[in-house]
Amino acid sequence: MASVGCSGDEGEGDLVIDAGILSCQRDEHSKPEAAVPLGVGTPESGYICPEGDRDWYTLEIPADKTVLEVSLAMDIPLSPVEINYTVWTINEAGKPGSVAAAPPFTSVGSELQNIHCLDPGSYLLQINDAADDSSDLRNPYAVTVNTRADQDQNEPNNAEESATALSSGQTVTGYITCPGDHDQFKLEVPAGNLLKIHFETEISDYEPMVTLRDSEGRVLAIELNRSGRVQATTFDRYITLPDGGTYYVSVSDDDDYDADPDTPYALTVDFVTDTDPNEPNNTPDTATELSSTALSCANAWSSWTEMTGTIGAPGDNDWFRVPLQNCTGGILEAHVEFDTSGMSNAEKWAFNSQVQAAVTMVFPEPNSACNQDSDCGALQLSCQDSLDCAGVFEQCLPEGLCAGASVCLPSGFCGANRAQRRYECNPRFPECRAATQPLPPANLASFAAPLPAVSEVFLRVSDYQSDGAAPDTTYRLRVRTRQDPDPHEPSNLFTNQLNLNTATGRNRELAASVPVYDCTGANPSCCSNQPWTTGMIAYENDLDWYGYEHPCPGEDCLLKFHYRVDAGPVDTVMNVYTGSNPWITVLPNEQSVTHPAISGSIGGTATSDRCLYSFQGHDGPDAQTPYQYGVLVRDLRELYSDELTPTPESRDWAPEQSYSFCIEKVFNGCQAPCAVASNGECTTP
Repeated sequence: MASVGCSGDEGEGDLVIDAGILSCQRDEHSKPEAAVPLGVGTPESGYICPEGDRDWYTLEIPADKTVLEVSLAMDIPLSPVEINYTVWTINEAGKPGSVAAAPPFTSVGSELQNIHCLDPGSYLLQINDAADDSSDLRNPYAVTVNTRADQDQNEPNNAEESATALSSGQTVTGYITCPGDHDQFKLEVPAGNLLKIHFETEISDYEPMVTLRDSEGRVLAIELNRSGRVQATTFDRYITLPDGGTYYVSVSDDDDYDADPDTPYALTVDFVTDTDPNEPNNTPDTATELSSTALSCANAWSSWTEMTGTIGAPGDNDWFRVPLQNCTGGILEAHVEFDTSGMSNAEKWAFNSQVQAAVTMVFPEPNSACNQDSDCGALQLSCQDSLDCAGVFEQCLPEGLCAGASVCLPSGFCGANRAQRRYECNPRFPECRAATQPLPPANLASFAAPLPAVSEVFLRVSDYQSDGAAPDTTYRLRVRTRQDPDPHEPSNLFTNQLNLNTATGRNRELAASVPVYDCTGANPSCCSNQPWTTGMIAYENDLDWYGYEHPCPGEDCLLKFHYRVDAGPVDTVMNVYTGSNPWITVLPNEQSVTHPAISGSIGGTATSDRCLYSFQGHDGPDAQTPYQYGVLVRDLRELYSDELTPTPESRDWAPEQSYSFCIEKVFNGCQAPCAVASNGECTTP
């Protein structure tokens, strides 16, 4: 101590000054060559002072205790020093070689409690301020190291070269002993097998992650529990493999920052015979040929071509190639259905909640060449809105290109999604709950869609969202083709989803023109002696648009609309449109599995007829262009209770079920069954 007199009276007013606050507590191991031994379990302390001070210690890691535990902290929590350490190897010159261990950067500056796995040998431990720009001349740090044995009997197995061999049915126990620990296991899987991985561990101090890679390092599957610190972890995962061969399963922490040397995990792999006769067909390159000969689009449906398969594991995508000939203007119909015939109703409901059949048509887009899948996130089709991408899934990307299927097909062109359907009975609908609907619907996905002008398409069968599997339940895929017999196609934009309202304007641009016969005057031309307009609802979402000119521009006149529809499943609806809005319902309908043939008319001049007229106020865009009325013929949709989602059963099409209609003008002016309003205009009374 040093005393400094501050008053004239001896012994009064003395100020006592601690020399420790005036200068650093110097130590003698601030260089590697001066490092002092740090004993196991023996606390040591020191000061980080002055700025840039680094204290060095030597460590010994014995062969039977290769796990190093480091505890390091400042004496007070608010020290200016952000305490840090680094473990170095020692080179031949006795100096620091390479970094062997360090704390995560996210924990630097706090109290450090870390575990590291090291090779046996001698090391240097460096302690310093993290940025070497602060010091603390009053408050020391405390450091303690311990070594312990690694309980994992499979170590070393942190690399594929040292991976532990694992056979089918074998259970192995291991530990994620240290941050960065990756326990690698090597599998030799025979062809024709699925891989089942079972992993379990109790609540632990890390977030377990299990990764499957092939021999080229490609990741095939990942399972992860980010809640591993608060709940036990169990993974059961079936995985479809591209082929037989060598695979690696890795167990680790999700970000390599955490570990738990005291909580074991158990890993079991099983090679399960894949009952799908078409595997491997998980990519377009390995797609199963649906037919040895091309499917032709003739004037009638081809016979059904059928395949069976299974969704062996989550992510299993079964690809089928469909060769085509003479199919410009053709239609392809596809159905996929799981065979649940041996299940109880309760089992069917449970199955439908786990696996939902899905089928997608993918075709080579001829403007979009590719070398690899990553080339095909976008097609070389420019767009400004979703309807510019009609026929390729209606998704316009921010860069102004239509979205692709993210797959490069064997022909060297990007795949474009054409149509997709899935089992669609969501439990949010009361009619899709076992409690209110004991009889479950079939686990079925189906569509009929117009074919693009290509010589092949691909069908992808999967579980919707690819998160379910049914290795023991067979699905049946059925496909057939034919020409679209409707002579007026295309009279609408084909879209994967029904765009009845949003696409009206664009659809009307494609409308087929139909006549209005003048059935008035001395030489009437009536529907009784003139040809009718005929069409078919030949595929799902087929919207048949027609247009007719105002038959008495600037005047009112009465019309008669005749129609007839063949017997069949389509619930045919006919509406007259003004602009983009329905104006008059000509033929209403209701849902039915099938309908008898129907015929009738709306309009006319009898008082018992319904009023149908052309209005004097409907003007064309200019004096030379008459106003255009629209006629839409479509299938009626039934909605679930949300009043938004169409039920799959209500989606009907039938190219062999034709409809016909004919429009005639029957009176110039306005009279019953219509009426003249007070403003002199014709209207419906």
